[in-house]
Amino acid sequence: MKRDARDLPVTTDSDRVIAGIDSFTADFMEARNEASAILDLAARHEDCALVQLYAAAMHVYSQSGEAIACHARPLIDRAARQRARLTERERMVLEMIETWSRREYLRAITLAESIAEQWPRDIIAAKLGEFLFYESPDFQRHLRYMARLAPAHPASSTFDAMHAFALELAGHCADAERVAEKGIALDPSTPWAHHALGHVYLTQGRLADGIAAFERFAPSWAAHVRVLQCHNAWHLAVLYLFDLQLDRALSLFERCIWGVEPDSVNEQVDAVALLWRLDLAGHSTEAPWPALAAAVAPRAAEQVFPFLNAHAVYALSRAGQTEQARAVGAAMRDYADRQSGSYRRVWRDIAVPLVEGCRAFAEREYTRCATLLEPIAGEIGCVGGSDAQNDLFAQTLLVALIESGRKRDAAALLAQRLGGRKPTPLEAHWLERT
Repeated sequence: MKRDARDLPVTTDSDRVIAGIDSFTADFMEARNEASAILDLAARHEDCALVQLYAAAMHVYSQSGEAIACHARPLIDRAARQRARLTERERMVLEMIETWSRREYLRAITLAESIAEQWPRDIIAAKLGEFLFYESPDFQRHLRYMARLAPAHPASSTFDAMHAFALELAGHCADAERVAEKGIALDPSTPWAHHALGHVYLTQGRLADGIAAFERFAPSWAAHVRVLQCHNAWHLAVLYLFDLQLDRALSLFERCIWGVEPDSVNEQVDAVALLWRLDLAGHSTEAPWPALAAAVAPRAAEQVFPFLNAHAVYALSRAGQTEQARAVGAAMRDYADRQSGSYRRVWRDIAVPLVEGCRAFAEREYTRCATLLEPIAGEIGCVGGSDAQNDLFAQTLLVALIESGRKRDAAALLAQRLGGRKPTPLEAHWLERT
C-alpha cells in the first residue's frame, strides 16, 4: 500500500506507479496531452487496479460505444479481478467507472457523490463525476456535488474551473464569474476556467466581453488537449455568431474546429453544432456537410446519450442521407422501447421526438419540427450536454416557428428567452422576422 500526493491510499508497492498517478492527476486536470501516458502505465502495471480504471476512463470519455466496448471494458475487467484486495475507495471508483461504461449514469452519479463525501480530495473522481453530469444533466444536483467538494480544494485553479461551471449551469452567473476569475488568477492558462467564463458571457449576452477575453485566452489553448482547443474555439465562434460576425465564425470553424481529429466525437459535435447554428442564422454553408456526415455515420446509431444522436441525425440529413438518418431514428426508437424507469422517459418521451424534430428541420419540414419540439421544450436538457449546447434546440424551435408562419408564438418565445435583457444582434435579427 502506497499513498499518492493527495494522501490517498493506492493498492500498489511501486513508487513508479504512484509517480505515474500523480503525473496523470496533474495532466488530466490541466487537460494536457501527457495524460494519455496513463495508457502505457496501465499496460506496464496490470497489477494496479486504479491505473487500469484511470486508463479505462480515458476511453469512456471518448463517448464512443465502440471504444468503450473494445478498450475500456477489458481494463475494467482487469481491475475487477483484483476487487478483493482493493481499498474501499478503489472499489467504489471501480463500481463508478463500471456502471458508467454500462451507461447507468444515475447509479454512477450516486457513487461519485459517495466518493466525494468520504474522500473529497479525490479530484480525479470529482472530474469524472463532472462528466457524468454532462451525460445525464441535473444542474442543481451538480452544483451541490461541487459545493460539497469545494472546502477540500481551497487553492486549486482546476477545481475552481469545475465549480464555476457548475455555478453557471445552475443559474448563478455572478458567482460563476467570480470563481472562474479566482482560478485564472491562480493560473492564467487554466482552460476549463476560460470555458466556464465562456458560458457566463453567452448566458448574459455579453458578447464584447466574451470575444475580447477569448481572443486573449486563445493562444494558451495550444498547450492543451485537442478536445479543449476545439471546444473553446467553438465558444468563441458562437460569440461571433450571436454578434453576426458570421464570416469570422466560419473562418474559425475551418481553422480550429473541424478537420484535425475528424474521428473524435467531441470534434464532430462541435462542428455539427456550429454549422447548424449558421443555418439558424441564415448563413448556411453546404461544403462541409458530406465530410461531416461520413465521419458521424459509423457511430450515429450508438445509444451513448441522446444529445449525440440528435447531432448525428442532423448531419446525415443535411448531407442528403435521408434514409440513413431515418434508420438512426428507428434504431433509437427500438432502444427507447427497451428501457425502463427514468431512462425510458428520457429516451422514448424526450429523445425520440427531439431527434425526429431535428431531422425535420434539416429537411425543411418546419411545421413538423415545431410540432415535435414544442411539447418537450422545457425538458430537452435531460438528453445530455450543457446549457449552451442545448440552447441549439431552443433556437431550432424558434426558427421553425418563424419559418412555419407562427410568428406570434416565435415572438413570445423570444421575449421569454430575453427576459428583459437587450437582444444580441442575432436575436434582433430573429425579432425582425417575427
